[in-house]
Amino acid sequence: MKIGRNDLCWCNSGKKYKKCHLRKESKNIYKTFEMEGALKKIQKDNKLCACPSTYKKDCRGSIINAHTVSKKYLKNISQNQHIYTGCIKSILAYEKNNGEVKALKVGINKASTFTGFCEYHDKVLFSCFENCDFNKSDKQIFLVGYRSFCWEYYAKTIQMYSIKLIDQLKMQSGASYLNQPEINTLHKAMQIINKHKDEFEKILLNKQYREVQYYIIECKGVIPIQCSTSIYPEIDFLGNKIQSMIRDPQLDLLSFNAFSEHGKSYLIFSWLSSSNRTCKKLVNSLKNLSDEQKLFVITQFIFSIENIYFKIDWWDNLHESTKKLLEKRMNTPYSEEPYSLKTVNLYKDYIQYPLQDYSKIS
Repeated sequence: MKIGRNDLCWCNSGKKYKKCHLRKESKNIYKTFEMEGALKKIQKDNKLCACPSTYKKDCRGSIINAHTVSKKYLKNISQNQHIYTGCIKSILAYEKNNGEVKALKVGINKASTFTGFCEYHDKVLFSCFENCDFNKSDKQIFLVGYRSFCWEYYAKTIQMYSIKLIDQLKMQSGASYLNQPEINTLHKAMQIINKHKDEFEKILLNKQYREVQYYIIECKGVIPIQCSTSIYPEIDFLGNKIQSMIRDPQLDLLSFNAFSEHGKSYLIFSWLSSSNRTCKKLVNSLKNLSDEQKLFVITQFIFSIENIYFKIDWWDNLHESTKKLLEKRMNTPYSEEPYSLKTVNLYKDYIQYPLQDYSKIS
């Protein structure tokens, strides 16, 4: 409930809100550069190797900036070793764009990285596709999805620390404790994500790669977009509800990766057997669409993913109406139906088809 100016203050001081914490809360709590520095310290202090605990004894070297999208794949869409991204890690960049995600140029050495593995495990765990061609084996597909999951696990951990930091700063300034609902939601998310972490690690340790389920769309040509993510999908590609972050005690996890190699592009939906119920519904809703509809809704889906990278001249040459729609997707949560066919149909008469000149489903 919102506190009125003349109501008693929430802090039980006996004073009216307008003469107590209203003035404190209206002040600038912290300067942006101070917050930026504090968050960088959180990231520095929480470097970790995400390998299973059984493997920890083998950790060697420092914690590195591990790529979620392989650097060799990013090179295929880079220009002068640079690409655009919608993954904004800087508070200063958000403030510059008035709190909105905009296309940002980044070098491929930094693109898609997170401090999630030691040098040894980043090299050993993912060598089957980093050092080899992609052959669609169960092992490769599992490990591509596993690395996406590790990025999500790391991101949620940092998010938890960040929200707590913001609340500490607010309390120090006399502001009310505003982020408890967000912390409670993150606690639930961490409980669910830890369950999936255990499942991934069990498969990895026992090499039970057939536990991974997947649906792959192959495209002829190099699409100008690449991404890597793990999400809890709430709607399918027809706009139907398939699970609820609020209602369901356990959630099914989907990993999605898009990359190109040797003149072909791969759009990979993968999940563990335990997440069959929701993920099969999502994939089945996609299978029934035409090839053009598939690529159209997947483009909208990809642009609602945080960890996304795209070719500079492709983006620069898009029609402004297309850019605006895709930027809207980058700023729209999954739960607000950013990628269903129903939503796409609203725009199909006047929006440029983003991938029509680059790919054809094989």
